[in-house]
Amino acid sequence: WLDLVSWRSMVKEEGYNAFAVHAMWNKPEVQKILGPGAAYITILRNPVDQFESMYSYMRFKKELNMTLDQFVKSVIKNDLPVKRVNSYLGRNQQLWDLGRRPKDTQTE
Repeated sequence: WLDLVSWRSMVKEEGYNAFAVHAMWNKPEVQKILGPGAAYITILRNPVDQFESMYSYMRFKKELNMTLDQFVKSVIKNDLPVKRVNSYLGRNQQLWDLGRRPKDTQTE
């Protein structure tokens, strides 16, 4: 997908010295931009804080038709499956963002 971004031509001319975005991790794709010798740093938030923020910001209350408190008491407490919102946002979001396969983001 990185080959399709509007700023790709700038990268080919000037190169990169940093790549700071919210994106699902895919090392081979990032290496295309930064090169094989790049150093990688990942900064993670507290997963609970991150989920609360995402629930509010992405308006999950409207999408899922329940408050965060209702979601925790019914879905999380009973370990019910939840379809990802917009096909990429949901439970165990940080594992998802770090490139884990969907089956690996489910609680066992």
